[in-house]
Amino acid sequence: MKFKILLLLSPILMFGQTGETDASKIKTIESHVKYTDSISSFLTEEVSNEEFVFTHGRIDGKPTRRMYNNTRLLKTNGLVIRICYTRRNQETDEDMSFYYSNSKLIYIESIISRRKKKKFIKKRFYYENDILISPTFSSKEYNLKYELEIIEKSRSLLKQASS
Repeated sequence: MKFKILLLLSPILMFGQTGETDASKIKTIESHVKYTDSISSFLTEEVSNEEFVFTHGRIDGKPTRRMYNNTRLLKTNGLVIRICYTRRNQETDEDMSFYYSNSKLIYIESIISRRKKKKFIKKRFYYENDILISPTFSSKEYNLKYELEIIEKSRSLLKQASS
């Protein structure tokens, strides 16, 4: 009798729970992000600023808001572990943080705020080996176009950092 039960359960025992779940992967990524943020106060970041000043104001005579980009790179042992990118436009403010592990993208946090509406949109993307694990493709908050724009921005910033 025990042999029959063992024989019936053998496929479950052999093929069940082979790897980490997405929740444990996300916790591992979040711990890496917290570690990176904690060591950032001890390391110096490379900073590059670009500021655009418009030559004329609006039609009603009020001054326009200056537009600028700010990029901060955090490196250890010659590898980029975090890129913080900030862009201020006329109407929106955009803050993005890209986290890397072994030169592979693992986490993106994007905060977009609208000046006039005083509301912001915060999105988080978790990756494993440059493959999205959260949010999933079936999720309501998933936007393919926005994710592709962010990944393209990540690759261009990493390319600038390594050159």
